[in-house]
Amino acid sequence: MKDSFNYKEPLEKIITVLVDNPKEVEIREEVDGTIVNLYIKANPNDYGVIIGRGGKMINNIKNILKVKAVKDGIKINLNIDDREPESSTADNKE
Repeated sequence: MKDSFNYKEPLEKIITVLVDNPKEVEIREEVDGTIVNLYIKANPNDYGVIIGRGGKMINNIKNILKVKAVKDGIKINLNIDDREPESSTADNKE
């Protein structure tokens, strides 16, 4: 991807408008060739709004980003990153 488009910024703007806790929204972008993986982390109370009933909201957000991605020959994946920090999960392994 030569002049790669930053898909993180529009996603962050969309998500922060939807949620009750916009300051807690974090978007991580990983690019692997023509695949862009975007990870959404937010306040746990906001995940329902982000995903929507039956996943409709997250699919609609993906479709908005996909308009540009298809033009660029890119595949977009949106992921909810609701994992706990690794340090707290490592303590609970025993």
